[in-house]
Amino acid sequence: MPSVNTASKGYRDLPIADSHIHMTYPMPLSEQAWMLRGYMDYFG
Repeated sequence: MPSVNTASKGYRDLPIADSHIHMTYPMPLSEQAWMLRGYMDYFG
């Protein structure tokens, strides 16, 4: 069950998502940003 940090703990009242992406081959930074934006839009 995910926990939500509260103001009483000194944190904002927002859920935290710890995530990352594995890139398997080199690509220009602009393409990486384009792909990451697509993932973020799709998964929210």
